[in-house]
Amino acid sequence: MQSNLLRPRGFGLASAEVKVATFTSAVIEIPLGESYAFYLQVTAASGTSPTLDMAIQVTPDNGTTFYTAARFAQMTGVAIRRLQIQPMMGRGEAGTESVIADTGGALNANTIITRKIKYKATIAGTNPSFTYTLWVLVVSRSSGD
Repeated sequence: MQSNLLRPRGFGLASAEVKVATFTSAVIEIPLGESYAFYLQVTAASGTSPTLDMAIQVTPDNGTTFYTAARFAQMTGVAIRRLQIQPMMGRGEAGTESVIADTGGALNANTIITRKIKYKATIAGTNPSFTYTLWVLVVSRSSGD
């Protein structure tokens, strides 16, 4: 019976990257899952009033078009944030609408996470710089993913 338990698997999306301007990542492939926990850890921030807005983007057409599915709360210094997504859980989502913006809007719409994702960040302030690591833990739908 223990072999049937779902176990989370971790995937590094960015490791100790230093960014000073707004950017979008390359396409990243992750397994489909029952739930996702994205972690953003800022280990250094500098500049005057630096801000980092980070969003997870998904694609409805296998990689041509990307839309923001969820975003982290704005970062202004050293911190770690977790963004939990449980697709199709229906917790308060029926009949609701959320803003779709590059890095603004709803924090989490409990949306579908596609196999191909990107992350996008808006960095602002005077001479801002952020060093961060981004990863995701995925509870897979089956042992075959």
